[in-house]
Amino acid sequence: MENVKLSAAINNSNQIIPLGDTLKITLLLPDTLVSNTSSLFVQSLQKAQFYMYINKIDTTTTGRATLINQPAYWVTKGSISSTNSFDFEFNKDLKPYGVNINFKPSEKGIYYLEVVSQAGQLKINNSYEARLIVNFNVPDKHIQLASQFLGSAWANEAMIREFGVYVFRVN
Repeated sequence: MENVKLSAAINNSNQIIPLGDTLKITLLLPDTLVSNTSSLFVQSLQKAQFYMYINKIDTTTTGRATLINQPAYWVTKGSISSTNSFDFEFNKDLKPYGVNINFKPSEKGIYYLEVVSQAGQLKINNSYEARLIVNFNVPDKHIQLASQFLGSAWANEAMIREFGVYVFRVN
C-alpha cells in the first residue's frame, strides 16, 4: 500500500505560548496528492483519518506524561470519532478537505502533540487507498523541552520519526 505524507500547520509555533491562548492545528488535503509512488488529482474524499494524542508532562514530581482529554480540545472543521476521542477525521463534504483541531491548555506546563506512529487511512476518488502519515510543518519542534523528562531515547526518536511530534511550554 502507498504512503501519503501531509504536514499540519500550527498557528503559533513559538516555544512558549501564553496561558489562555488556543493552539490551532490545521491539516488540509491538497488538490493534487503526492504519494511515495505517484501523483493523483483529488476529486472526492471518502476517508482521511489519523490518531493524535495531546500530553502534559508532570515537571514537578514524576516527569511522566498525562494524556489530555476532551473538552480541552475540539474541532471546528472535520470531526472526532464518537468511539475514540484521539481519532480525527477530515471533513468530506466540501473542498478544501481537512481538519482544524483547537487546544486550549488550562494550566501552565510543558505539553506535546504526538501523532500515533500507526499510519492513518486515506481513501479518495472512490478507489485510491493509502496510509496517511501526518507531521507538523514547523521550523522547530522544541523537542529539548521534553527530553529532560522523557529521556534522550524519546528525544532521538522524536527527531527522526516521520510521524508528528511537537512540544511547547505554556506560561
